[in-house]
Amino acid sequence: MGSNKEHSRLFPQLLDNKEPTVTTLGTDITLNFTASGTDTATTFYYNLGNSGAYHLSIRPSATVLITTLNGKTLTDPITVSTAGYTDTHTQLVSMVIQTTANNTTVKAFAKGGK
Repeated sequence: MGSNKEHSRLFPQLLDNKEPTVTTLGTDITLNFTASGTDTATTFYYNLGNSGAYHLSIRPSATVLITTLNGKTLTDPITVSTAGYTDTHTQLVSMVIQTTANNTTVKAFAKGGK
């Protein structure tokens, strides 16, 4: 088995951090981990390659709800408090987060690889 340095050379990690501030409660923020595009006020592109994100950390300034994962609307949304949320077990292609308060900043760090 090769070293960590060799593994990193063969399988480079891609990462990005987005920190949108949404002024109106109930606004959906869409995070696209595989797609590339131009960020808008509510849609963000990480361009992490075909595999998407395998590590995600979200830290909002007010409680938010994860309503959709990989195109599937969740029966019961995942509540993310200001303490944050980390996922290292799900291969993520996309996600929709809904704000529950005005003027919410959502810090979303994602890591993946091609």
